[in-house]
Parts: sequence; C-alpha cells; structure tokens
Amino acid sequence: MRQRVSAFLRGFLTMYSRIRFPGARQSLQPVLTQWWLSFLCLIPGLLTWSTALASSVNESANVSGQLEGTLASGGWADALQALAWPYCLGLAGLVLVHYLLVKPRPQALWLRPWWAHFAGIGLWSLWFAFEVMLWQRPWFGIANIWALVAIIAVINHLKIQALREPFVAQDFEYLIDVFRHPRLYFPFFGWWRAIGLALAFAVCVGLAVWLEPSIVARFGWEAVLSVTVPLFGAGAIALWLSSRSRPNLTFDPFEDIRRLGLVGCCWAYAMAERQSRTNGPAGFLKNSPYRDLVDAAQNLSDDPAQSPSAQAEQSTSARKAGLERMSDPLSGLKSLPKSQPSLQSGQLAHLVAIQSESFFDVRRWVDNVAPDVYRGFDAMCAEALAYGSVRVPAWGANTVRSEFAFLSGLTAQDLGVHQFNPYRVLAHQGVPTLAHYLRSLGYRTVCLHPYAASFYQRDRIIPALGFDEFIDISAFSDDDRTGPYIGDQAVGARLLALLEREEPLFVFVITMENHGPLHLERLASGDVERLHKAPPPAGCEDLTLYLRHVINAATMLESLKSGIERMQRPVSICYYGDHVPILTKPYALFGEPSGETAYFVWRNVNVDEGDTGITATDPATDPATGRNAKPVSITPTEGQPMRLSNLASFWLKSMGLLQK
Repeated sequence: MRQRVSAFLRGFLTMYSRIRFPGARQSLQPVLTQWWLSFLCLIPGLLTWSTALASSVNESANVSGQLEGTLASGGWADALQALAWPYCLGLAGLVLVHYLLVKPRPQALWLRPWWAHFAGIGLWSLWFAFEVMLWQRPWFGIANIWALVAIIAVINHLKIQALREPFVAQDFEYLIDVFRHPRLYFPFFGWWRAIGLALAFAVCVGLAVWLEPSIVARFGWEAVLSVTVPLFGAGAIALWLSSRSRPNLTFDPFEDIRRLGLVGCCWAYAMAERQSRTNGPAGFLKNSPYRDLVDAAQNLSDDPAQSPSAQAEQSTSARKAGLERMSDPLSGLKSLPKSQPSLQSGQLAHLVAIQSESFFDVRRWVDNVAPDVYRGFDAMCAEALAYGSVRVPAWGANTVRSEFAFLSGLTAQDLGVHQFNPYRVLAHQGVPTLAHYLRSLGYRTVCLHPYAASFYQRDRIIPALGFDEFIDISAFSDDDRTGPYIGDQAVGARLLALLEREEPLFVFVITMENHGPLHLERLASGDVERLHKAPPPAGCEDLTLYLRHVINAATMLESLKSGIERMQRPVSICYYGDHVPILTKPYALFGEPSGETAYFVWRNVNVDEGDTGITATDPATDPATGRNAKPVSITPTEGQPMRLSNLASFWLKSMGLLQK
C-alpha cells in the first residue's frame, strides 16, 4: 500500500508540474520539480521505516511486559506512522499554496536564510500538533491550515489592491477588529465571501466528523500525545532558534516578502517588534523635535510628587469619561516650568489640529468637481499662512500612521518595524509628542474623535500620547450622524463649544464622516449634478459619494471660520488629510493619484513675524486650478510637498511656540 501511494504521488507531481495556468508567466514545472519538494516526498518513507523499527522495539517491550498497560491498543509507533503522512504532505501542500497564491512571489526556498526555514517548519509543527489535539483528525487539521493560509493570501492580495501594501505581521491584530468593527473590514473582503467561508467551514467540520475517524479512538490519548507533545516541543525549539537570529530587514514589505516569503517576513517583523519593546527603534528619538522633553521628564522622575505614577493618579479626566486611563510615561511634563510665548494679543492662542478623514484635493487628480464642493476649504487657503500638498505615510487606510507621524514628528524610517502600527507597542513606551510639548507650555490637551474609544486602543493610547481629555462617540447622538458615521458638522459644533473655554487649549480632532467603505452608501437624487461639472462615466459612484462628504467637511470649515472670527481669543488651525480614500473603480478609470493629501495652516490673528523663524521658499498653488499663485505657501523644502512629520513643528514655529 505504501509503495502504491508513493508511486501515485510521484506520478501525480510529474503530471501536475507540466500544467500551465492561463495568464501565468511560468509553468509549475520549475516549482514542483525542485529538489526540496522531492525531498519532502521522501520524508514519509523515512518516517515509515523509522516507525517500523520503533514498532519492533514496541513489540519487544510488550513481550517483556515493560510497556504493558501504559499505551493504548495501537501504540505510539502506529500513531506516529498515522501522523507522518498528513504532516509531510500537509507541509508540502502548504509550500505549494504559499508559492502559488502569495504576492509578490517569493524567491526559491534554497535562496532564503536558514532562520526563515526554521520559522516555517516550527510554525507548521506547532500548528499541526495543535490541530490534531483539537480535532483528533489530522487530515481535517491540515485542511484547516491550508484554508487559513489561503484566506491570508487572499487578504494579502486584496490589501495590495486597495492599500498598495502586502500583509504584514502587525495586521493580525486587525483580525480581531474585524469582529469588533465589522463594517470597517468585511465589505472589502466581501460579505458573501465571508458568509460562504463560514458555511463551508461548518460543512467541512460535519464531513470531517462523519468521514474521518478519530485518531484518539484508534490509538488512545496517551499514544497520540506521545507524538504530538514532542512535535510541539520540536516546533517551539525551531522557533526559538529562529528568533535568535538578527535578520537584515528593509521594512519594505514587498522586498522582504520576495526574499523571505510571507511566513518568514511575518515572523521576522513580529520578532523585530518584540526585540524593540524595551527601548524602541535604535536612535529613533534623535530625530524627534520634542526630544528634549525626555530629559526633562527624567529629571522630574526623581521627585516623588512629580513622578509619572503620581501625575497619572492626579489626572482623572479620562476616568470621568468612563475609561481606564493608562499611566502616561511622560506625565511628569505637566509640571515643567511654563514658558509662555507672547502673541500680539498677549494670550496663548487656542490651537486646533484637524485630521480630516480621507481628505485630499480631487481637483488635482480629476478636473470634474463642482466649484462649491471645496468652497470652505478654498476660503481657508485664501487666508492661510501656508497651504499645499502634504506627503503622508498611509494610503487608503491606516489612519494611526498619519496620526502618529503628526503628533510625534517621526518618519517611517525613524520608526522601523513600528511604522506599520505605531500604536501596538511604541506608543506605550513614552514617545514625546506635540501634546506633551504643548502641555508643558500650559495648554490643556484634548482629543476629539467621534468613534468608539476602544478602536486602535485609543482609550489607552491617547492619554499616553499626552492628552488630558479624550472625547469619543459617547459625547454625540444618533442625530449627529451623516450616513453611517458622526458628521463633520456635528464635530465642528462640538469643537466651537470647546473653544469657549478660558484656559488655553490644544484640540486634536480626528474626523470620521468620510470613512469607507463608500460603496455601501447610496446616491441621492441630484448628487451628480450638485457635485460634478459634468456627469462622470459609469463606475464613478464611489467618487460622487466621496465628494458628498467632502462638501460637508468644507462646510464645517466655513462654520469654524465664522465662529472663530467672532472670538476675541487668537486661534490657529492646522488642517490636513490623513490619506487618500479607497476608490477602486475610479482609480481604474482615471489612474491613481499621487497619494499626497492637502493641508493648510491658518490663524485669525497675526503673530510677530520676527518670532516665527519662517521664510517663504515656495510659491503657493491655487487650490482651484493647481497653478502657481501669489507667494503665500511656505514649505521647508523648495519644490517639494510638506512631509507630515514636519507639519506640526512648522505650525508651532509659525505661531512662535517652537525655536528654529
């Protein structure tokens, strides 16, 4: 029987290797005829030989009575033999699935480093042992593993399509958010696809229980565990050896997946994140515009009254909002001596930073936008100290990357592996931020975000980033919704109410209205005529829906401008988009935009020009036409868009709040 199976397998692989898929660049023959797959097919034979030897030892032991009563009827040798084929064929199939489905296509196995092989074999061994112990059916277990790897490969493909970036280890956290916030994720995967997979899994479980006999019923738990436990331990050892390496990573996911494979890349990124949990990326603070705050906080830590724990106990604003506040590692900065730069009005200005969801200037990409859509935005730019394009570290999603870049002043290169989700680990470690700095100047720092506080762990992260108060969706009602999310105009009204306070405020606003998926919404009568100069081609429904929310964002700016101009206190606004939206069909029709979003810096009073440290280097760009206009735009590098990590420090310099 074993010889027949081996002969069939060799013949099947030889035949299958000659198949060419339509549209494929190369046949499967170079893949399936490589020495490594042939070697995998020989492993079951070697294990069969070893189990035969073990069986003879077992029989001898049973004759002597040494193992009598300790193992079930089948014995551990038979259990090993029964698990050898599923283990090895499952591993070979996993290699094949990985090679065929993963994009970008990884290089050949023998060109990858040793630790990547150890990581792959270790993960497979742990996973296989777990599946056998859970389901007691090894063939069904490997089918589960194949299916999950295939799902991750599909998610990887969809992520590349929508976000121009492959799947990385840090994305596993979002698999939990899929069920906590399904509307943000399932529509991109496809509701019917998700329901179909769930039903298919239920059917497979039923078929597995019915068709595949339990290995525990055949051999007993003791025999099965005598195989799976050592296998589990061997997998753990392989992973430990792999984790001891220090791979040379580029943190370009496309390049690292090509070199290491998707499994190797995910493992390497996870280990890099784990290794930097203590000190953060090497040297990342040297480029922080707020790095001097770290020394100040350390000096204050010697004073028990000003220790971070004491300051955290004194700060109760987040608890009043019903949140469990995480201790801010830099909370001692609240008690730094306050240097209050003077404006012409003699008051500290209210500072408002607005991170507008998916906001960018469509007119620079497609010239078919009605003039009134960006009217409020254009009015602010007309009076702004600076406006133009800003280069952001995200495309289509991953808001926290832009959020953290603005607040910390750190680039993706500074963050290393933390660039993919800086809130997972790095934000817990006491990174000095814009909020910390302004708090040291006497500002009360407030974050306003009309969504669930638990999303991205903001209920824990926002206090750690230096904010005294976090206002989330609980401060709004269903009447404030515009579509599925809280509307920008409701957020603007709440912001104006905050600015009535006497104490100087820094308010960081994270809007939500224009969050996708847009294709779940429906166009209203007259939307096309109101939002476009001319009817767009078929397939632009998402673009029209997007503009419908953009006009609300622009209307919010008009309301803010009107309300602030009635105030006696100086107010400054720094406004920017966090990333471009996901508009798959319009991008296919018109081509993808550059990925840059729009920004402006505006204030309702002038500061002493001698205190700003700013010089004009770039001509402004008229937001309506995209052509050069009067020299108002001020950017740090001539001819280049503003980098988002530089925007906050530029803003503070324009207000005389930060030294040159």
